[in-house]
Amino acid sequence: MSEPAEINMLIDRKIKDAMSQNQNEILQSIDRLMSSRLDTFQRSVHETQRQLSETQMSKIQQMNTENYVFKRKGNEEQFKVNTKIANKMKEARSILTESQDNNESTEGAMRNICEGLDILNHRQKLIKLADQSENGWRTVTEYETHNLADDSEDEKRIIRAENKASRKMKSDKKFKTRTTPYSAPQSTRFSSVNQQSTVNIPVVHRPGKCYECGLSGHWRSDHYKQGWQTQKEKSDKISTRLFSNDLSVNFGRENAIVSCNSPVGKLRSSIDYWRNIICANETVIDIIEHGYKIPFHTEPSEVFLNNNKSSLENSDFVENEILKLIELGCIKEFSCKPKVVNPLTVANNKNKLRLVLDCRHINPHLHKFRFKYEDASVASQMFKKGDYCFTYDLRSALPSCRDI
Repeated sequence: MSEPAEINMLIDRKIKDAMSQNQNEILQSIDRLMSSRLDTFQRSVHETQRQLSETQMSKIQQMNTENYVFKRKGNEEQFKVNTKIANKMKEARSILTESQDNNESTEGAMRNICEGLDILNHRQKLIKLADQSENGWRTVTEYETHNLADDSEDEKRIIRAENKASRKMKSDKKFKTRTTPYSAPQSTRFSSVNQQSTVNIPVVHRPGKCYECGLSGHWRSDHYKQGWQTQKEKSDKISTRLFSNDLSVNFGRENAIVSCNSPVGKLRSSIDYWRNIICANETVIDIIEHGYKIPFHTEPSEVFLNNNKSSLENSDFVENEILKLIELGCIKEFSCKPKVVNPLTVANNKNKLRLVLDCRHINPHLHKFRFKYEDASVASQMFKKGDYCFTYDLRSALPSCRDI
């Protein structure tokens, strides 16, 4: 064979090899592209199906939950929070299920998520049980403590727990009696009166002062519970030593003159309007007529406290403010030392000075009236449209408790 013929054959063979290689590469590229597109489409279909399935399951669970009406708001809120947590854990479980990395970490995460869902489902069951039961969480305690029955006998187990909790509550109510902190003999003027009463109840000595008459040794409830009859003229004294809430008793200067611009006594001068026109209740009328009685739970010890540093640094301001209060009749000047002398302090807010009586010594001796509603819906049932609410803010109390 001639040399030109061999060259032509070699060229043809090279061309065929190159074309074959290009065709193979093109086919491989097409195969990879098709596989990628098919995988993407398959994942999209699976994701859509998963989302539809989760949406349907969530709707079904939501419908089951909405059909149940909770009796207690706290149980309902706890149930909703647990439901949200369970939904997030289910989403995480679905993602791990579809993951291609089936290693030990993934399997461990799946086990933990499943265990967490079991705990949440059990908790949701207990919340509904406590909400349905009249004995509340006491039934749940009995249900959890005596975990002896099988799942097939779960209903009997709930009934037994309910009955046991009910018996315990009745037993607690039966033996629960109110005790008094002190049982010393009564030494006030009510002892002799009580001997003439038809009600034969032991007389006990109470700490603090009575909110009805202001005297020590008994409480306001004793006026009615033990049949005591108070004297016609009630004592509105805060202390039996030096103080009096009665304007006719004046330990101060006899020549003190109350300014005509003073707010002292304006409410009391309109007592008939409050009693006959507004028809205020007895509590409001008593405060307007006799003044506010500080609710001492225990009697503070005798003490004389020096003024704070801020009042000493602003002595001119303190002196002027005291003179103004005396002129208005809000406070009185005493010639003898009271039992408790609280210090004065000066509050400075943006160079605006304010005189403050520091009552931290007597605050621990005050009775704190507290109340708490379970939620706003309970409070809305207690009040009607047009009702007024008020509170005694002892932290911002005025210097005078009698002249209002």
